[in-house]
Amino acid sequence: MTLANRLAVPVISKLGACGRCFAVGLSLLALASCEARDEVCEVERVASAIVRGHPRTDYLGLGEADARAIVAIELVRVGAVRDLCSGTILSSELVLTAAHCLDESVVELKVAGRSWRRWDEQLAIFVAPDRDVAVVRLPGLAAQETLTVSAEDAAHWSGALVELAGAGRREDGSAGSVELAVAEVLAVDGQYLAAQLPQGGGPCAGDSGGPLLVRGPSGRLEVAGVLSAGALSCDGPDFYERLDDLGGWLSDLQPETDAGSGECGGVTERGRCFGLRAVWCEEGTLQARDCSASQACGYSVERRGFRCVERESDPCHGVPDNGWCMDGDAVRCVEGHLERLACDACAGACTTSARDGSAVCAVVNEAPP
Repeated sequence: MTLANRLAVPVISKLGACGRCFAVGLSLLALASCEARDEVCEVERVASAIVRGHPRTDYLGLGEADARAIVAIELVRVGAVRDLCSGTILSSELVLTAAHCLDESVVELKVAGRSWRRWDEQLAIFVAPDRDVAVVRLPGLAAQETLTVSAEDAAHWSGALVELAGAGRREDGSAGSVELAVAEVLAVDGQYLAAQLPQGGGPCAGDSGGPLLVRGPSGRLEVAGVLSAGALSCDGPDFYERLDDLGGWLSDLQPETDAGSGECGGVTERGRCFGLRAVWCEEGTLQARDCSASQACGYSVERRGFRCVERESDPCHGVPDNGWCMDGDAVRCVEGHLERLACDACAGACTTSARDGSAVCAVVNEAPP
């Protein structure tokens, strides 16, 4: 049974106009020490269908160079039918996308303001065997901003928060500009990662080929998946081809893979926890450490930020800065103490923000003020 069957959703490839189908528990003691803020209503309003993406997100902390490596791929097909997909620049002339975006009907494509015709002698399209993954070589692209593909076992990301990116249709009907959203990985099988925005919405027409982004072992931004198909409603879950087992195929195309910008971007000295991985910025350089079995990624009083710490020394008892939803409330770690927002006081429900991955009180299906 496929991952899509197990999640029981109708799926479609997320092409553009052409539309081809194809915790840890919190102890009672810790809960008692939460600072209650019942009187404060911090509500994130959720508009109705990336759909519900954002030009910038704060969870992974993309830098300017990282963001520029994610691109729209404008396509002209036989009969002058115009289409749209998304992709990631891997090197000065290689762009990663979904194979179904680049079938034989494509006669011309455009990336970063420059066009290439299918019959250009130096243009080449490479398709991973039996996978919906492709790399297109665009001579003269001369891109300086690149990202790297993750070699880490994708099963590691099951249940984790990640970021999805694409240039597809947004809820106002516009398309062509890259937007991002924080999503949760629902499940992982031998070929796919299934991801969904906690508040609803998700990749839509034109987002095919867009990346699923994570922070890798070095702390740098990496591409763990490529969007292959998703819900017809643009309301998730969506299915990303795993890339961790394609390292050999990619190396044949590009023997020395660029490692990404390495800039700290939105990652500060305070740091952030990505599961058991602590990532922080130190003197302008990204740092990362995977915590040992006896440790947790939590708040370090000494460093005044998030690092690998002994579990008993974490004043927030494992709750990260972006927080958790617990018993309907948003519980967060704020400068080494627990803070609780009572969502029922705001007539909202606790969920995860698609903008920054934080636990928030949200009012669904209400237009932004």
